Amino acid sequence: MAIPAKLKQQMESQLNATIKRASPVSGGDIATTFTIRTDAGQSYFLKFGENLPPDMFNAEATGLRRIATAACIRTPTIIAETDNYLILELITEAKPTDHYWINFGHQLAQLHTHTSEYFGFVQNNYCGATPQPNPRDKNGYHFFATQRLNYQAELALERGLLNIGDVDLIERISSRLPELVPLQPPSLLHGDLWSGNQLCDEFQQPVLLDPACYYGWAEAEIAMTLLFGGFDKRFYQAYLEINPLEPGWQERSGIYNLYHLLNHLNLFGRGYYSRVNNIINRYR
Repeated sequence: MAIPAKLKQQMESQLNATIKRASPVSGGDIATTFTIRTDAGQSYFLKFGENLPPDMFNAEATGLRRIATAACIRTPTIIAETDNYLILELITEAKPTDHYWINFGHQLAQLHTHTSEYFGFVQNNYCGATPQPNPRDKNGYHFFATQRLNYQAELALERGLLNIGDVDLIERISSRLPELVPLQPPSLLHGDLWSGNQLCDEFQQPVLLDPACYYGWAEAEIAMTLLFGGFDKRFYQAYLEINPLEPGWQERSGIYNLYHLLNHLNLFGRGYYSRVNNIINRYR
């Protein structure tokens, strides 16, 4: 697929340069991705999609800027942004060493020390392609129950992916959150931290990609890193040096990951039902 001519013209106007080469990048489930090179000798990473929600790229850019403002961990610099595309700094990727995972753990822990008075965020955004509501809420239990678990459960019920009994069990878990989850401040989170949304740069420093930012529970962020794997043990050791978690955080990971598994159920279908069902029966 080529870059549509109208978009290409708009990009060249913003960049004040001609795009001489565009190479497709595999792996994007939502947007179409390319690396581009201009006649000025600059290379960038491009994401575009003409039929995506008009606020999707703005929401991503807001998250990238918020993480960058915290000055703890690197994100790609935003070069250009419209409703239809996002042009980012092209990061040179390297193979991670032990030093990388230590840096990553320390820097993510530092990011999580940035807190807010409220759970939620300055705007709603997206976790994958699913809208992620972020209304401000001083009560973390109420926020996670209503805007994460129950919200996703209702979507799945509407789509025929869960039955009413499943939803009742999820709502029961939501009501029990104060006894299942320790009190935590609203920390600045990446929000969708699986291994595909981070990379190692040429200096063995972590770079965060594709955020779904909000202020939430730090344990929820760490739990997601366990969901699909790919994070070295040194990452966790380094994280806990800076931001120790309450004992039992590994055992609580299923509660937090129920949100992401419900999201995957909604995005990709019934193949995720058994994992959702296992968790709701474990914590019912």
